[in-house]
Amino acid sequence: MTKLKFYHVILLDYMMPDMNGVQTLKAIRTQENGLCRDTNIIALTGNTISGARRMYQKQGFDGYVEKPIQGKLLEREILNVLPGDILEYRSETEKALPISNRIQEISRNRRKRICITSDCACDLPAELLEKYGIDIMYLYIKTPHGRFADTREIDSDNLTQFVSKENSLATADSVTMEEYEEFFAETLTKAEQVIHFTVSSRCGGSYAVAVKAAKGFDHVRVIDSQQFSLQPKPVRSFSCILWER
Repeated sequence: MTKLKFYHVILLDYMMPDMNGVQTLKAIRTQENGLCRDTNIIALTGNTISGARRMYQKQGFDGYVEKPIQGKLLEREILNVLPGDILEYRSETEKALPISNRIQEISRNRRKRICITSDCACDLPAELLEKYGIDIMYLYIKTPHGRFADTREIDSDNLTQFVSKENSLATADSVTMEEYEEFFAETLTKAEQVIHFTVSSRCGGSYAVAVKAAKGFDHVRVIDSQQFSLQPKPVRSFSCILWER
């Protein structure tokens, strides 16, 4: 097919029988009279290893996407390698922009290195959330009147009033693995690495669910915060080291 037709992007499975992804990549790059010797090739892989992107780039791939494939991540990876002059936009404003401006816009939207996220109840101070742009994953609050997504459908003030006035009990409940997967996938459109702090593993099942969901992604690390308070607390000391090679 690469002798008969030129492709702007090729999505290539990394693990295949007989001829694997690396061998196929080399064959395309050296194919006599091939039309895709310089085509951008993206590896599709189930490998969740540290430094995966750098490894695939050294092997000659122009990008990679983890399995299970997430639509937003696939779209972002393709946008990173497509020539700007062939992109089409639905927005009339974007269509009116010069090609150079559109390419610059795509560059600005590329992912940052690391993003920190947190369960809403793991007790990180508001000052840190704002300073580091930490995204929050809601938990559920179960009450006799229904279940509510914390920080979205109920806040700490409303919860306190409910417990005080109603003399009723409220318990925290973890979101599903699918909800965590959607949250991680969305965050990975903004960053190559995700560090997620969960509510204490001794309080509900959030930590176990988050760890299970993170196994479907490369570069998502889940950390047990050992905290379980739903109420704001004074700022305590906090140390976090972020590094890159």
